[in-house]
Amino acid sequence: ARRAARRSVLSQRFAENKLVVVKAFDLETPKTKQLNAVLGVIGAQNAVLVGDSSNENLRLSARNLQGVETLNAEGLNVYSVLGHDKLVISEAALKDIERRLA
Repeated sequence: ARRAARRSVLSQRFAENKLVVVKAFDLETPKTKQLNAVLGVIGAQNAVLVGDSSNENLRLSARNLQGVETLNAEGLNVYSVLGHDKLVISEAALKDIERRLA
């Protein structure tokens, strides 16, 4: 049931054009201002950012941004996705999510 709910919410975000896939969250250093600028360009100030579990700089950069939550692919949940306007996923995390939901 949980897997079906995750599939459903991902399909819903895709249909609503509220799912953004990025190549990677390549942040060399944790810079909140830099991440905020990127999120502003893609219109994702209220978003869930899903990256791979090794990206600590993403978590550190987003922790002071109001309305932004970071998750790894294993932590993706329906509640977080529905509580935000956009869903931004890295390609690596998307592949991991696809594997988990198959």
